Amino acid sequence: MMAPFDRVSMALTLMRQLRNVVARETEALRQMKLAPLADLQAEKTALAVAYEREVRDLRADPAIFGALDDHVRLAFAEASRELQATIGANVRALEAARHVVEGVVKTMSESLESVQRRPGYQPGGRTADPPSAAVPVAFNREI
Repeated sequence: MMAPFDRVSMALTLMRQLRNVVARETEALRQMKLAPLADLQAEKTALAVAYEREVRDLRADPAIFGALDDHVRLAFAEASRELQATIGANVRALEAARHVVEGVVKTMSESLESVQRRPGYQPGGRTADPPSAAVPVAFNREI
């Protein structure tokens, strides 16, 4: 069985690693860099599972925290707050990215619908509707 300090140190290490990966994912989302997201997501999932298991085990035995010095308990609490803040920023970045993607999909869908509603050619090679105007679309590289 591990000593209380070692158990909490393991959880602190997992928290810091998870916070780092979540922060990197958030930055990739803000910069619209999609290439690293799959690897970051896999790493984030593995760390989150390990972190959840460690915290569950720590909560199951309150004597572990009781055996620690105050500065270690405070470090654990601070690391928890930092992780929660980083996760909050990540959730906001994911929501912003989802909103952007939904907007692009909606615009493309509307554009496709307008093209599909247009009738075919009439005698003389003209269409019944005047040509539709092109809709400019601009993409910002950051969210």
